Amino acid sequence: MTFVSSTKQVRSGAQRAALVAGVSGAAAVGVTVGGSLAGATIFARKVLIPDVRRPDDTEVIALQGDEVTLGLTPETTVPGRYGLWLDGGSGHARVGDLLLRDDEAGTVVRQVLSVDRGVLAPGPARWNQYYYSDSPALSMDLPTRDVAVESELGPMPAWLVEPAVSNGRWAVLVHGRGARREECLRAVPTLRRLGYTSLVISYRNDLVLCLRNSKVCFGYADSDRAGVAGDRGTAG
Repeated sequence: MTFVSSTKQVRSGAQRAALVAGVSGAAAVGVTVGGSLAGATIFARKVLIPDVRRPDDTEVIALQGDEVTLGLTPETTVPGRYGLWLDGGSGHARVGDLLLRDDEAGTVVRQVLSVDRGVLAPGPARWNQYYYSDSPALSMDLPTRDVAVESELGPMPAWLVEPAVSNGRWAVLVHGRGARREECLRAVPTLRRLGYTSLVISYRNDLVLCLRNSKVCFGYADSDRAGVAGDRGTAG
């Protein structure tokens, strides 16, 4: 009797231990899955929604005449015409091709083409791959109309640039994720010369509009989720 009772106690204790372990394991799995889903959601939103913060990434070291010395980075060594955002974005200068590269000193020298606004002086700046920093009227002295394009998120501001002689065709230029309309402007002079009417629109996740209207910033992620849900519904 004692042996049987002891065996029951052992089995009962083992069952309780297994039950506790099972519950703990399930809770741990739940926490892990929940944490994974939360992490995946945060990651997905980071991918879809641009960070409106843009830290300075370039150092203006010296100025001499129409030449500027910058710190050497992968961006500042690229050939071509680019821009520099100054004073947290309130100022802007345009620079031309690479004139000198000094790997030992960690510097490059580029030609200063113009200072659109603000003061170009030694200190921190931010590299602007677009080159242009404002509307075609201000950046390129081209006749430009400010218009609005209706969308499901409301009116989107756009620049309309018409050619002197039209070929009857339009080019609709749309910026990338977390970018601005200025990203499209390099193509406008060529399109205008060829007779195209250019419509340069703001769209989802426009960096400037995100600061004014969160729906524009989050709309891209929301529509992406809706598209996924729709796909699942169709598949099911």
